[in-house]
Amino acid sequence: MRHGLAAWLAVTLWGTAGMAQTNDVRVRLPACATAPFDYDEFTEVLRVELAPDPVLVGTEEATVEVDMPCQGASHVLIRVRGAAVRRMDIGDLPAGARPRGIAVVAAELVRSARSSPAPPVPPPKPEEPPPPSPLPPAPPPAKVDAPPRTRAVTWDLRAAAEGRVFLAKPTALFGASLGGRFHRVRGALGLLRGAADDRLGRTDLTLVYGSLGFEVWRLSAGRFEFVAVPRAGAGVIAADATANARSTGQSSREPYLDGALGLEARVRIGDVAWATFDADAGYARGLVATADQRVVARPDGFFVGLRAGIAIAP
Repeated sequence: MRHGLAAWLAVTLWGTAGMAQTNDVRVRLPACATAPFDYDEFTEVLRVELAPDPVLVGTEEATVEVDMPCQGASHVLIRVRGAAVRRMDIGDLPAGARPRGIAVVAAELVRSARSSPAPPVPPPKPEEPPPPSPLPPAPPPAKVDAPPRTRAVTWDLRAAAEGRVFLAKPTALFGASLGGRFHRVRGALGLLRGAADDRLGRTDLTLVYGSLGFEVWRLSAGRFEFVAVPRAGAGVIAADATANARSTGQSSREPYLDGALGLEARVRIGDVAWATFDADAGYARGLVATADQRVVARPDGFFVGLRAGIAIAP
């Protein structure tokens, strides 16, 4: 009985002494809004590594301090009070393995400090940023071509070859015209000639006219312009008949009036020059040339016309 009581006391005292020898390990982790690694896994691994010593996290008097940036960390500093500081590179360590890796190194430092305390190692000097690279020389200014002239053209002078066909009794007249433009107002003077042959002779036709028009629509597209111009014209038309041996020739003069709607397309071919193309359709009051009570020529009624020329806009 006495020997059994002594044995129980010895075991109890030995266990109490073993508990008395345990040391609390107090850990301070980075205070980040988003933890840079899994703190719970780190604490569990550290407790296993340092068992039976209890591991407390977030205390004021820290035994182990883990210091690292909250984001984009490539290394971590592990400090053990009164022992050492170790810099651990974690740039190549997968994120899932970082808690265990940091805990194993921290436990190793704690055991090393307990067995043979080492003088504290000063933290490494902060890495100096690399010197800024010199700026490359500025490229030479790019040559910018001058934009094409876009000033508004307020007037021009033009010359054109012209043809006109009267439809009632197909009669064609050809010639030329000279004209100009001031803002939207256009004017022209023209001379057209034609002839009609008949078994009784030949009838020569001459039309001298002047016209005045006004631009009512214009569309510009780069080097091209499109214009609509209604116009009115007035002049004199002459018919001179040359008879053969079986008839007698005669001449006549009549006033000439017309009205038409023209559509013009023009393209810039130089700094001050335009090529112009014009088509119009209208109605005229002219004369009817007859021979032996038959209509020989009729520059009268509905007609169509074409012009092609050049305009100079200084």
